[in-house]
Amino acid sequence: MMKAKQMKTKGCMKKQRPGRRHTLLAKIRREVTLDRRVRRLVCGAGVVIGIILTGVFIRSSLPIKLTDPDRAMLTQYKSIRVALSQDDLSLAQNVAATLAISYKGRRQVVAAALALSKAKSLEPARDAFSIMSIEAVKMARNHKEYYVIGCSINQCPAQCENCQMGRFSDWVQSDPAIANPFMGKASPHCPVIR
Repeated sequence: MMKAKQMKTKGCMKKQRPGRRHTLLAKIRREVTLDRRVRRLVCGAGVVIGIILTGVFIRSSLPIKLTDPDRAMLTQYKSIRVALSQDDLSLAQNVAATLAISYKGRRQVVAAALALSKAKSLEPARDAFSIMSIEAVKMARNHKEYYVIGCSINQCPAQCENCQMGRFSDWVQSDPAIANPFMGKASPHCPVIR
């Protein structure tokens, strides 16, 4: 009998297990707390990504600072562009060879200048100039002293049939009078200022 009394007293002292309702509420509270944390994390990550993308966009829209060698390269680039617009391969090759030796700023420009200086005809020379022009446009964009020229089929003043400008890049000029280095004398005024 004594054991039964002791068990009864022990049973009274034991904590009762929480009911089913109590555990369900605790579970819902944990999930809500977790949902809030996840929401904060996602929103915080979205804000951080937005700030980073804004910084990248602002930086990409700022002009690249041109050094003296860059400006000298763009002057030689202009000479090559004028020579190609007049279909003068030998002058373009001579200036390109000088550019390849003197300019060490961008590898793509130097490689394209070397390819242009060794070109056997106007077509490969213009292909090399197209590669050089991609880098020149990056350098000159947003600088007021340079114009970026390119083919915009809808706005083209020449309205050429079988226009070949689609295979070439935009280019840079320091004056607004258009002289097309890719079409030469065949279509000297083809594209527009962008």
